[in-house]
Amino acid sequence: MMSDYQCAEAINLFKKLPQKQLNTGWISGQIARCLFESARYAESQKWYDKMLKQEPYRLEGLEYYSTCLWHMKKQVELCYISNYAFERSLNAPETWTILGNCYSLQKEHETALKYFSKAI
Repeated sequence: MMSDYQCAEAINLFKKLPQKQLNTGWISGQIARCLFESARYAESQKWYDKMLKQEPYRLEGLEYYSTCLWHMKKQVELCYISNYAFERSLNAPETWTILGNCYSLQKEHETALKYFSKAI
């Protein structure tokens, strides 16, 4: 469903999972991504926050979370997620993408491009 961008259908299917499965960081991240792809950024942010509470070591998906924050112009939250990712891994492409989004929001485009290039 997600691969076909049938996000509403995918969310409905995820929410039908047993509570034990629904309350995992992976599922929360998938729901957040569906909401992000549907441009429902505020709802997406809530699910990404839930994901991080469930699995505080997770970097997977944070590149989308940072883009979500970028769209909403939430600089403080984006800086927090940048530090969060930076503390967990200097080598992860998610970290460099998040830093790129952070610098882009601050209108430091050359630095942002440098970090996006590192992510690639």
